[in-house]
Amino acid sequence: MSRTGQSPRNGLAKLLWEADPDDSPQEIAAEKERFQCPACGWGAELRRNECMVCEYDQPLRPVRAGGRGDA
Repeated sequence: MSRTGQSPRNGLAKLLWEADPDDSPQEIAAEKERFQCPACGWGAELRRNECMVCEYDQPLRPVRAGGRGDA
């Protein structure tokens, strides 16, 4: 990927931007982060600015490895 200009801040675009050109799509996808709605526990694989299940309208929080998986 071209490294000129402003880089994406999150999501799939950021993963692709930062990926090694020799990495396979499977390796790139394996690096995606998990996010969870603190209100209802809905999970997403990419950063979202609102929950798709309940009416929580703040950015979802990253799920930390070894952290609590419930809401």
